[in-house]
Amino acid sequence: MNRSFLGHAAIYGLGSLIMQAAGFVLLPLYLRCLSREELGTLELATRLAETAGTLLLLGGFRQALFALYAQAQTPVEKRRMVTATYALLIAMLGIGLALFVPLSIVNILPAPILLLAVLSVILEPFLLMPLCLMQARSESLWYVGLVAIQFFVRLALAIWLVAWWGWGVLGVLSAQAIVSGSLGLLFSARELLRGVCWPGFADLRAILSFALPLVPSGVCFFVLHHGDRFFLWAYATAGEVGEYGIAYKLGMLVTTFGLGPLYMVWSARMYKLAHEPLAAQTFGQMFTRMLAWVFLTGLGLCLFVGDGLRWMGGKEFPLATRLVPAVVLACCFQAFATLADGGLYIRRRTDRKLWISLLAALAMLVLYALLIPWGGVNGAAVATVVGFGWLALLTYLFSQPLFTIRYEWGRLGALLGITIGIWLVSVLMPWVQSMPLRLTARAGLFLLAVLLYATLVSAEEWQILSRWLGYKSPRMRLTQEGTV
Repeated sequence: MNRSFLGHAAIYGLGSLIMQAAGFVLLPLYLRCLSREELGTLELATRLAETAGTLLLLGGFRQALFALYAQAQTPVEKRRMVTATYALLIAMLGIGLALFVPLSIVNILPAPILLLAVLSVILEPFLLMPLCLMQARSESLWYVGLVAIQFFVRLALAIWLVAWWGWGVLGVLSAQAIVSGSLGLLFSARELLRGVCWPGFADLRAILSFALPLVPSGVCFFVLHHGDRFFLWAYATAGEVGEYGIAYKLGMLVTTFGLGPLYMVWSARMYKLAHEPLAAQTFGQMFTRMLAWVFLTGLGLCLFVGDGLRWMGGKEFPLATRLVPAVVLACCFQAFATLADGGLYIRRRTDRKLWISLLAALAMLVLYALLIPWGGVNGAAVATVVGFGWLALLTYLFSQPLFTIRYEWGRLGALLGITIGIWLVSVLMPWVQSMPLRLTARAGLFLLAVLLYATLVSAEEWQILSRWLGYKSPRMRLTQEGTV
């Protein structure tokens, strides 16, 4: 692995961090400037737009362009793939605008909000395609530069339209549509000015053949993560939907910042480790270590989310605060499923992944239909936990026969027990009214969890930690001196 590879990886990592941070940085603005009802309206509008984007193959086109562009042998073939992708995007833009008519007749949302939501999602690929091509050509500096421009322009527009002009949901969606439209057209024009080669039917068919099989998995993923919003819109108030959306965004931080950075490294190394004699044991140890960090990240979020929301939003969000732990637990199940997926990729049996997604999505729909009419947002939270628990179990059952992993169930159970126990202790502390005292008490609980986690660390892991920290125990120093 040379320096050029690592340099590009570091720059792309920075770009990914900026993209992930955008939604989180804007959250305080939305919490302070939008009412609970407006947050619910924004949540539904965003999910409807994402549904349209999934059905219009917008994500699949990006993956198809990246793969086919990289595999093209000549500059002419590469330009044909670029032109074909943009031709299909323009066609889907027209279909997406046509979808606005029946959706507006149903009158789920006000027509201006719905139109802007659809525009924001169908214009976004015109910005994502240049990013995709920059990545394919290893133009990492251009890539992170465009991501940074997108972030700062969107932030400035959101502050201007939402906080200054008071446009509310229209301001949020307008900022997204303006950024995607203006920057997307500018950088898409830059790509097309490199040269346009008229594509043939075979080029269009190649892109569609690549993108179409991704639709079922995309729909299943959408049902698992966002399908409950549509049920909630019928059985809960807009304010409750808004707070549930906030809880979900915050809970997903466990996946973004807890599992994400570790999995980016692990997914690149697991294929080599899979061929070692002790692969089953190594995988089990690595899973324990990564899930321990996920549990600890989730615990920290649950301990401080109430005060964090109060600080970001300037007011109380009791429902969101109460729902975050359930979303965090669901994300822990999802983290286990993501790690267990490795066996399917190592054995090249991704066909099983589709069956896992379908069975999990069907179960989740049944849970939504049964629990949300009965319990509203509480029923949605229960359905989310049970559904992702079922996803984790399915992934384990489908992948374990293909690639055996020696899971450390004892340590995993102890880590999860410590995490839940510390959180339950924090729940029994409503009498602490002073914020400084409350934060100090919760920090003490978090430190206690770290100390309890430390009791489960093996001797080998202590040695790894010592090497990372540059610490040498007296025994290690004596051993090295004796060797010398």
